[in-house]
Amino acid sequence: MIQIQNDRLHYNWLGQTGGDYPRYKKVRPEFDKYLDEFQRFLKEESLGPLQPNQWEITYVNHLPRGSVWSEPADWRGLFAPLTGPFASTPSATLESLGGQWHFEITPQRGRLHVELRHERRPPPDGREMITMKLTARGPVAGDLDLDRGLNLGHETIVTAFRDLTSPEAHGYWGLYYENA
Repeated sequence: MIQIQNDRLHYNWLGQTGGDYPRYKKVRPEFDKYLDEFQRFLKEESLGPLQPNQWEITYVNHLPRGSVWSEPADWRGLFAPLTGPFASTPSATLESLGGQWHFEITPQRGRLHVELRHERRPPPDGREMITMKLTARGPVAGDLDLDRGLNLGHETIVTAFRDLTSPEAHGYWGLYYENA
């Protein structure tokens, strides 16, 4: 889906259950194609050149119950670096989580925002899941043009996902990282 607003251009895709995960190396050229078409349209209509001032890339990961986790107690082995202790007290047991974390992409190149939510899809699906949303964004400035910004955002998100999830989860997903 492509969205055009006064101050932004969005290129979105939704994964399909059981379908191949479209990797950045496939999605990015498609984005570039539509961006080029939009820039040609602006030129043909004498609307002035596109002057991006910010780049942004977002990944939304849905982790349904019964996949890499079955019970809230399993979250300790999934997101240990982010969520802190998952202690249950004698009188209470953990049943949900939610939180936001914000990181600088150093040195002052942008920000990484991470959000975790425990939620349930509306009926008829009704699936219980953890949603992990990672958004990297920063200014188009200096040596960081739109192309470099999007690539930096992608690299930051992939690295953060690896660093913020456990090796056990990586094994479940079939992800294997060198030096991780």
